[in-house]
Amino acid sequence: MTRINVVSMIMIVVVTLTSCSSAGVADSRHAGAPPGVEVTLSGAPVAFAPGNGSIEIVTWGSSSCPPTATLFTVKDGSASVTFDLSTGSPCTTDIAATTHVFGPEKVGKTIPETAHITFTDLYEQYDVKVIRG
Repeated sequence: MTRINVVSMIMIVVVTLTSCSSAGVADSRHAGAPPGVEVTLSGAPVAFAPGNGSIEIVTWGSSSCPPTATLFTVKDGSASVTFDLSTGSPCTTDIAATTHVFGPEKVGKTIPETAHITFTDLYEQYDVKVIRG
């Protein structure tokens, strides 16, 4: 195997491993729901304010390719969050919760009362109350 082939294979592996790991505009993203937040398999997202100035949005989807936050704004007492589906590699066919954390710098001084959540690839929109922690 030539040096170019080895380098190419390494690049393919790196791109594959990182293609589903981006938190997008969220400060972080992790598997599961926040402790104490009750979620159901309804598929509807949940918005949670843990009391530290941040907002955490729980979404449902493949555990290997969770949605990626592409837009986050706060205006007039409401957060607006847009998600795109992670693509580019095969995904598992399971349904799992993923938490997307938006820190105080993005949220601002006042925690919104509601969140408008859009999944552009699925043509779905949800308006949810922000649960206080």
